[in-house]
Amino acid sequence: MSALQNLILNCLQVLTAVSIIACSSSNTVTPPDTYSITGKISGNSNDIEGVTIQCGEKNTKSDASGTYSISELKGSSYSLTPTKSGFTFTPPTIAFTLKRDTTLPNIQISKNDSNIQKSSEFQPERGTVGARVTLLGKDFGVVQGSSIVKIGESQVSIITWSNSKIEFLVPNGATTGVITVQTPTKKISTSSPFYVLEPMGNVSANCSTSVNIMFNPDDTKLFSFYEGRTFDVGTGQFLWKTGNSIYSRTDIDFSKDGKLLFEKSDYFINAYNYTSSDPTTNHHLYEIELHNRVHAFKVLSQNSLLLITDSAFLRIDATTGSVQSSTPFFTSSENTRYDYIDVKFSEDGKRVLIQNNDVSYLVNIVDCMSGSLLGKFEKGDDYDPLPSISPDGKSLLTYKNTSVILWDISSGTPKQTKSYIFETDVNEVQFSPSGKKMGVRTVDGKIKVIGLQDERLYTEIVSDDLHSFTFGHNTPWLAVVECTLIKWYFIGEL
Repeated sequence: MSALQNLILNCLQVLTAVSIIACSSSNTVTPPDTYSITGKISGNSNDIEGVTIQCGEKNTKSDASGTYSISELKGSSYSLTPTKSGFTFTPPTIAFTLKRDTTLPNIQISKNDSNIQKSSEFQPERGTVGARVTLLGKDFGVVQGSSIVKIGESQVSIITWSNSKIEFLVPNGATTGVITVQTPTKKISTSSPFYVLEPMGNVSANCSTSVNIMFNPDDTKLFSFYEGRTFDVGTGQFLWKTGNSIYSRTDIDFSKDGKLLFEKSDYFINAYNYTSSDPTTNHHLYEIELHNRVHAFKVLSQNSLLLITDSAFLRIDATTGSVQSSTPFFTSSENTRYDYIDVKFSEDGKRVLIQNNDVSYLVNIVDCMSGSLLGKFEKGDDYDPLPSISPDGKSLLTYKNTSVILWDISSGTPKQTKSYIFETDVNEVQFSPSGKKMGVRTVDGKIKVIGLQDERLYTEIVSDDLHSFTFGHNTPWLAVVECTLIKWYFIGEL
């Protein structure tokens, strides 16, 4: 080989080595974030240890208390499955998407026993201590006698007893478990557990202040109107607050991606960065000064807000405050005064309910695109709050005394379709985010989640001092405001 060929060969080897080093340095891969999960197996204390927990490619076993944990899981969708020879589990699997360290709902373990009679019908499926449960079946016995009922290992207090129906209260100390009826001659057990609800988190509230609450769009944070405080839903940790403004806070809404929080007073809208959780950061971005009194507003898109003023709908740029369009309202003679008591938008921002001072018991249903009056609705009492609008804007829920009524407003003219009767007066009603259920708060300190079509009671939360409640958007959270606490519960489905 000539000297020239040797030189060329050496140069090529040097260039190749440099290229390999450059490629290696430029393609450095940052390890993905990993998270952990924890959970608990509930049931007989002799059964809960040694359950194999399979999650993706990882597995572990529950300890003597039934607790298990798996770490270093990548952010993804998973299905967790418990197994132990001779036992069944409810639920048999838990499907979830992991975005943070997560505590999963309890899993109930039960022995396989073909000699136990099954009775699967009971309501509600979930409830706090003090919730009233109705169990339906057969052969319970005409009178209770020496028979007992348990949730898991906790004996309950019986309210009523018959051969086919038992009513009882969830006792203190009860944990999630199947319901069993032990008679002198047989044992009757439900095929699915009753879930005893414990708060997944709680934070302090101010009893002297009317507190409204709202989840952010991805349900990871909870906003309280009291001082504009934000809390982490997973940990309950206080994150930051907008603070006390010289302008009274009257309404809030989030951008669709949850990155911006808009806070309204009568003549101002303030925008905040809602992505940072650092309490030392100045979250305030800008203030929009309004030249008309704004009664309510809705975020339509990332850059557009819909405002309702005394006489028109205004669409404004969310960053500059400049008016994009103005749509006057209907001009019927009986609605020439625009002094509104209350205003409520549908979730999609296409319809709005307006109650004014002229005829305070009438509610106007208005199309937000055209400003035209679609219909009117007589809600009864001047002081009753506005109805709840379904997520699709086609139905209303109203209440008076012990009745809740479902209305169809798809044509603009309300048409009663169904009514629901409660034992005590109703204080508040809301559609769930799916529109398939409703939450009802009654004067006896209960919140009931009920199917609109099947009228089944799914969840009951009991408290001595309930003020208000709200649903999560996509995650099955239910947050409640008591006098001194805000609590949130995982209720299974919305």
